[in-house]
Amino acid sequence: MAILSLIAPVVLSATAVLQPPNRQDLARWRRLARAVTIYRDEWGVPHVHAKTDAEVMFGMAYARAEDRFPETEPFYLQGLGRTAEVEGETGVGWDTFHRAFELERRGKEEYAAATPAIRALVDGWADGTNYYLARHPEVKRRLPIRYEGWMAFTMYRAFGIDPAAADVDLRTLARIATPPRDPGEGSNMWAIGPAKSASGHAMLFLNPHTPLLPVYESHWISDEGWNITGLTAYAQTLVPVKGHNENLGWALTVNSSDMSDVWEETFDDPARPLAYRYGSGYRLATAWMDSIRVKGPEGVAVRHLRLVKSHHGPIVGERNGKRLAANFGNVDRGGLLQQWYAMGKARNLAEFREALEINGLVHHNVMYADRAGNIFFIHAGAVPKRDTTLDWTKSLDGSDPRSDWQGYHVPAEMPQVLNPPSGWIQNTNSSPFQTTTEDANPKRSGFPKYIGLHPDNWRAKQSRRLLAGPERLSFERWTELGSDRYFYAAEREVPLLRHEWELYRAIDPGEAAALEPMISRLGGWDRYGRAESAEALWFGLYQQVAGGRSIRGDTTTWFRIKALKGVRDSLVKDWGRWDVPLGEVVRLQRPNDRAGESYSDDRSSLPAATFDGNAVGSVFSLWSARPAGAKRRYALGGSGYVAVVEFGPTVRSRSIIPFGQSGDPRSPHFFDQAPLFAAGRFKEVHFAMDAIRANAKRVYRPGEDVR
Repeated sequence: MAILSLIAPVVLSATAVLQPPNRQDLARWRRLARAVTIYRDEWGVPHVHAKTDAEVMFGMAYARAEDRFPETEPFYLQGLGRTAEVEGETGVGWDTFHRAFELERRGKEEYAAATPAIRALVDGWADGTNYYLARHPEVKRRLPIRYEGWMAFTMYRAFGIDPAAADVDLRTLARIATPPRDPGEGSNMWAIGPAKSASGHAMLFLNPHTPLLPVYESHWISDEGWNITGLTAYAQTLVPVKGHNENLGWALTVNSSDMSDVWEETFDDPARPLAYRYGSGYRLATAWMDSIRVKGPEGVAVRHLRLVKSHHGPIVGERNGKRLAANFGNVDRGGLLQQWYAMGKARNLAEFREALEINGLVHHNVMYADRAGNIFFIHAGAVPKRDTTLDWTKSLDGSDPRSDWQGYHVPAEMPQVLNPPSGWIQNTNSSPFQTTTEDANPKRSGFPKYIGLHPDNWRAKQSRRLLAGPERLSFERWTELGSDRYFYAAEREVPLLRHEWELYRAIDPGEAAALEPMISRLGGWDRYGRAESAEALWFGLYQQVAGGRSIRGDTTTWFRIKALKGVRDSLVKDWGRWDVPLGEVVRLQRPNDRAGESYSDDRSSLPAATFDGNAVGSVFSLWSARPAGAKRRYALGGSGYVAVVEFGPTVRSRSIIPFGQSGDPRSPHFFDQAPLFAAGRFKEVHFAMDAIRANAKRVYRPGEDVR
């Protein structure tokens, strides 16, 4: 077996005992707390101020734990490879994968090699989290962990590892399969320069599409020059991953360059079990023992692992008698935390591009705007250099030396656009070769085939149409576009549906007549997502069935008619009628995760006025699902954070998140942003200190808790 697991005979207690903090810990935490001021505005957003960046990190870790520790802890455990201690067998695959890539060792080495400033930063995160937990023994923790600074680097390394990208099925680890990807995944980002702006100032639009629950907004302010407001989404993103400071801002979308590979290694020498073929001879793999802890009915058992790695990467499975090694970009180098931190500290384009040279991003496009009027796009990421004579879309012959990675592409070698004549740039997880007008786009022929694999998409087409018009955009109009709900895909699909229906009338006049009211109304529909629009619901549900087949040029007989009939029949079955508005079916609801709640038609919810943007082409996007036993669909992900920024002499911005800052249903900030979000409206971001003080509803230091 490529990965051998043995259960040790020792069964531990279900929970370990966490030693209480000592006097030195408490004294240090209290000293740090006295240096920090937390301002909570009317939306509960924390604006954390201190003299040093490390003190700000301490304060923000405390504030975030106040709001979201029970929701964040599972991501910490995943990033540390300790999910099986809580989840049992369902976590074994990931924890084994984590050990195979030696993420703990790598994280500790990155911590040891980090600058004193970076170590102080991650130590501040650990201290702030530990201080909150020490102050709140009532918090029900999944695992009694004392957090340490090196863990941040381990979690950031885990952030770049995607087993699905290497077609690894964690349920078995010995079988390769391609898991289905979430069809709603995607993000949007735009920037315009002075030529497209009514004010003459550059503007930025940030719109990551994420699961809705982990999104968190925060503002970090230190006297050392750190002053950034923006988004942290998951436990691995301890610092803002996108946002703006007083001089510049940036957005991210996930890109599709090939950052991972799988090699078929041939172990065929019985006398040397670790020998595998390479070139005209053999190389020796490395084997080592590690262990994970697995929760079971009798407690937590230690499970020992025998792990093996070739020079390509760890062995993660077997196929056709060969062992499969996998690797991911930047697992060996790290640098992701340092890069996001440096980007947030940059004061101009030159410093921002210097931050990009860290090359720690794993798989992101970056879009940038600043007060000087610059706009910039780069298709970044940890893309290995490869021999272009090989087909890197398939598993590789590990014995062929040509299959070895040859270092990484540096930013100068990646597709990018700076200040195009058009005055605008956009990306929606779409091709970097269609970022702006044709004359200024990077050329596909100038890059290896494994770079820039994403095709064009509906959201990109709608983005280009919105940005390419003659209008010079005001900040108010920019804000409106940030929640644009035009279903661009309907421009192509509704005429095709009507054409098929016209042909179908000759085959089945009766059924065609039954569909005529829907066909007629879709033809007259303005193609916008609105809560009161039945046509928007029909089209969204229709596209889930027919959209992908239409794009692929499916020639199956009457598939469009069958899809529309399915929509009609389903609505009649569930609602007793087919004329049901979008907002009646697609809803925004926040379950109480802490109480184990799930989505339910019996609890209150708000109408949503959009659908999955990948299917319908809407910029403002929500993907939803229908729970068992429910009639309604509930939004699970989509526009997890939306922000618009204008870089004038004084930066101005607005933002919104789907629910609210707190994970506690007793908090006024559990669901307070949801009505604005559902309506496509924004709240003002308080960025200047005078605005922060004027709008502060609570000012305190960590540990000064209000019960």
